[in-house]
Amino acid sequence: PVPTRCAGIGEIRERLSGEPPAIFDGVLAIPTARAETATVFRKHAALAAAGGPEFGSKQEFAVEIWRSILYKERTRTGRAPREAVSALGGLLFNRLRRSAEEVVPEIRSVRTALLAAGAVAAEVTGSGSGVFAVCDGPESVSMVLERFGQTYSGPMSLLRAVEFPART
Repeated sequence: PVPTRCAGIGEIRERLSGEPPAIFDGVLAIPTARAETATVFRKHAALAAAGGPEFGSKQEFAVEIWRSILYKERTRTGRAPREAVSALGGLLFNRLRRSAEEVVPEIRSVRTALLAAGAVAAEVTGSGSGVFAVCDGPESVSMVLERFGQTYSGPMSLLRAVEFPART
């Protein structure tokens, strides 16, 4: 695999020289049942009308603090500390998760199975096309892939979130 920065909806790709430092390692699983984006958004609108959680500035601010602390520690030691990765798990939020899981229950099953397999955190991508798990290192990824793979036969792969160099 070649480190690549993707933009747009993935159609704009830029190859990067070298390998950027990892923020965290994880697993990406693709549920076999598909969540239609329009259906998920209709469900979200219905749930929002009934009153539901919203993503606010407190979480956004916390993410920025977390990134700053993690970057300093990773620069100092070369590895993200488990506590920082665990803290990231508590900051993950996708306002479409509940809607996607209600439209396609398999999404919830995949997310909870990743957590049961040892992931620090797991969250839905977008409107439910995938579920990613945050792990605290390559050994943890191997364990999650092995345990999760014993019961899940859908597509899954290694995920590495990286800090990309700034565009010039």
